Amino acid sequence: MSSNFNIFLAWRKPYFNSEEPFLLEENLPSKNPFEIFDIWLKNVAAKKDVSFEEVNAACFSTVRDFSAFFALNRICNRHYFIKELLSSILDFVLCFQAINNRPKSRMVLIKEYDMEGFSFYTHYKSAKGREIDANPYGCILFYWPAVDRQASRFILLRGKQKSVTVSCQIIYFKVRVEGKIEKLPLNAAESYWYQRPLKSRIGSKLSNQSAVIPSRQYLEEQKKILEKLAAEKGEAAITRPDDWGGYRLLPDYFEFWQGQSDRVHDRIVFEKANGESEWTVKRLSP
Repeated sequence: MSSNFNIFLAWRKPYFNSEEPFLLEENLPSKNPFEIFDIWLKNVAAKKDVSFEEVNAACFSTVRDFSAFFALNRICNRHYFIKELLSSILDFVLCFQAINNRPKSRMVLIKEYDMEGFSFYTHYKSAKGREIDANPYGCILFYWPAVDRQASRFILLRGKQKSVTVSCQIIYFKVRVEGKIEKLPLNAAESYWYQRPLKSRIGSKLSNQSAVIPSRQYLEEQKKILEKLAAEKGEAAITRPDDWGGYRLLPDYFEFWQGQSDRVHDRIVFEKANGESEWTVKRLSP
């Protein structure tokens, strides 16, 4: 029995009332995108009526890139003896051409951010860890729906920045951050590991993340073993796995998006090109 789905999704939701505050360059609270992000996130975190709790949750995307192997294949075609030597490796890689260079996304919790970048923790041997090894660039996307933006409105009054109250109901925000990814030092991972609740440590300890497992029961059995170990020898016995640690995304691109109910959205981009120290500010068409 087969099913034929052809569903047109026409859901539309107005983002806020008719007096819509725009995201204007002259009203930005800073020329530094890290500082703007900090204001936006803290504004969201301070709200009591949002429909979500983990405002630090973000969609993290990577692309596994094997272009270097394809370039090597072209070189090998010119040198027969090298091609013979590496043919088995190249054939193995090329057989996956159909699935390479596809983006993958997953939700992560950003545990720290500063003026250098955004940090999160995971297993090095997970799918995202392997993709970072192959192509150390990524993208983080924060989405904060239904947020009162009053606290983050700024104007210039007699040459001085002043916060003002804006009459609006709700606003939808997105922030996209792109950049290179580096591993955090192991001492940072070790320190954070023991700050985590015991249940979280057990969950990470038992997981061979992204590996195929036989059943849910397998996970429950592994959990019981670690719970017994913690009960007998103390919580410190649940040590950090060698393949568990932190990454930091070093941004060279920020996009601040603010939704408008007529879909004429605001998009402000901060970008660094070719290792430049200053940010270039641009507005993009919605």
